[in-house]
Amino acid sequence: MDFHLGEEKIAARGRGALLRRRKRVKRGRRIVTLLDEILGWGKKPKELVLRLAGRVKRNAKLIAQLAEGLEHDRPAIRGTCAEALSEITRERPDLLPARHLDALIRHLQDENPRVKWETAQVIGNVAARHPEKVGRAVSGLLRNSSDAGTVVRWSSAYALTRIAEQRPQDRKALAAKMEGVLRREKNSGVRNVYLKALKKIRTLT
Repeated sequence: MDFHLGEEKIAARGRGALLRRRKRVKRGRRIVTLLDEILGWGKKPKELVLRLAGRVKRNAKLIAQLAEGLEHDRPAIRGTCAEALSEITRERPDLLPARHLDALIRHLQDENPRVKWETAQVIGNVAARHPEKVGRAVSGLLRNSSDAGTVVRWSSAYALTRIAEQRPQDRKALAAKMEGVLRREKNSGVRNVYLKALKKIRTLT
């Protein structure tokens, strides 16, 4: 399989994408968006992520605001939105509509390491839910498998192995790619992700 197919299409959709904060008016009062909460937050970052995740779990429609936040020009805001999406999909992958996957795939190549690793984890979390879509993330994840950051590499390994489990048509090709990554990977934690996955894949093929 050519894992680069569709990558240009995804990139094209993202060109010129800017976050447009909508002024929602109801009975003359502006509704507070998730971005408003992020910008006005003065407590610990993890508390913010959990608060955002809680709001989305109570109102699934709000997840679109986090997806929009991935396009913000401030890396910290993109990272917070990506981490909140990761937190949500870890337990509730069903809350992420397939239409938001293009943005996640695009931001695997974000300049900010936190955004890279969190978007990879989201993709891994939803692989079973959207197996037909996550295949387009493979080329970006393979690129990140040689990233200087250990957490980025670990998250890429997690996503790649989850995709391999959910896409039988790609398992053989992905197993070969993962074996290639293993030959150069020195970190034991990252290596273990691949080794466990390859062992499981052999029982599935």
